[in-house]
Amino acid sequence: MKKCIFLTTLILMSCLTCRSYSDSHRLQSADRGHKSNTDIYRAKGYRGSVSITDQYVVWIGFDTSHGYMFNEHHYLGAGVGLFLAPTGFFPLFGHTFVEYNAYILKRASTPTAGIKVGFMGFLGEMDPGITLYSWYLQKSAELEPNIGWSWAFNEDMGIRLSLGAAIFILPQWEDILAMPKLTIAFDF
Repeated sequence: MKKCIFLTTLILMSCLTCRSYSDSHRLQSADRGHKSNTDIYRAKGYRGSVSITDQYVVWIGFDTSHGYMFNEHHYLGAGVGLFLAPTGFFPLFGHTFVEYNAYILKRASTPTAGIKVGFMGFLGEMDPGITLYSWYLQKSAELEPNIGWSWAFNEDMGIRLSLGAAIFILPQWEDILAMPKLTIAFDF
């Protein structure tokens, strides 16, 4: 558990300190009379996020995604994340994903729609007492459609709240597990 807390803290601190800005776009926005924080907050260029996730009110996780904002409406990025059930029975899970988010309106407060596609697997050993699915859940494909709302606080930071469904496609393809997922993301 200490390793999990340390790793999560390390990931969060790394993401928060790796902020990148587009100086040329800032100068262009200042020259044309910057009217709204969406001009810079959702401007073309690098964007990142750190998320806290909750699945079934039991599985707690942390994700980070970094990518490119093509314009004020479209974001495409890739990320990694960890999640665990604090029951002691299941190991730490890790996943890698590609993420697309659409910001519907051209305002600081806007509805969003998105999807994540990736792979999930164990990052530890299953409790020896649980043998039913130990070989079965080792690796799976992950699909996560979501909808939500995004708020821009200032020209560099925002928050996004989304509700989605984490869908795990297991190796036997006829077995699909789905869990509701609540995400709070801090965008930078």
